[in-house]
Amino acid sequence: MTSCDLHLGGKLVDALVSLHSRSHVTRLGQAEFAKLKEQFSPLPQLLDFQQTYTFVKPFQPNHRDNKPCDEKVRLKVDEVVQDAVVTKAMQLAQGWLLQENATCLIHGDLHSGAVLGNSMGHDVKIIDTECARAGPEAFDVARLVCSYVLLYHYHHQKTGQGAGSSRLDHTQLMTDTVDLICITLSRYMEGMSKALQENFDKHLVWKQILLFMGIEIIAWISGPMSLACLESFPEAQIFCLNTALRLLHRQTLSLDARGVSQLIHDSH
Repeated sequence: MTSCDLHLGGKLVDALVSLHSRSHVTRLGQAEFAKLKEQFSPLPQLLDFQQTYTFVKPFQPNHRDNKPCDEKVRLKVDEVVQDAVVTKAMQLAQGWLLQENATCLIHGDLHSGAVLGNSMGHDVKIIDTECARAGPEAFDVARLVCSYVLLYHYHHQKTGQGAGSSRLDHTQLMTDTVDLICITLSRYMEGMSKALQENFDKHLVWKQILLFMGIEIIAWISGPMSLACLESFPEAQIFCLNTALRLLHRQTLSLDARGVSQLIHDSH
């Protein structure tokens, strides 16, 4: 039976905690952090591309021009982009990404495709670091978990269509993806709290993670970016949008990692 390596998922979280905590402004100090900002400065074209594809094109009234998409999905996107909570979240997210609000060194474009695991399952390697820069730690976590959310809804859709071993594989992968989401969120928050102690603003970072997650999910479904496995499943895309709306409307400190996992499952 096909399954995810949850151990590697945990190792990836540990790598993020190490990167973010060791480069954190409260640990380096303002002078050293300013040097880090200068050292890691992506090409402006890359950042403009990311800004346009994540925060602009997906939320424009003419979002139908972004890519071919089932009209049922586009009607749902109409609802999403007109939502006042979504609009406010997008504005907050853009503000948090300004350099003056940076807190540590981030990968800047982290998703499941930017992670390699060795055949023995002992270690992970993060690749595609062209967007590495100073930024909010929550951005990396949110982009990574967003990729898990998209895959969860894909596997959920496939469990209702497959048969035999194929259906069992997708059921297992769906379950594993939920576990990855929970492991990533809980292990990251615990790791950063331990590493930085009182210098880790866990309430703000948690809110930022949920908000960035919601915006990223919408961008993948509405914007020019595309995940090939989801293209033929409009129902799964709508479930993704439902998840984004629920996340953005439930930016509450009482929603823990397990609660986020349940919220994603309840989007169906």
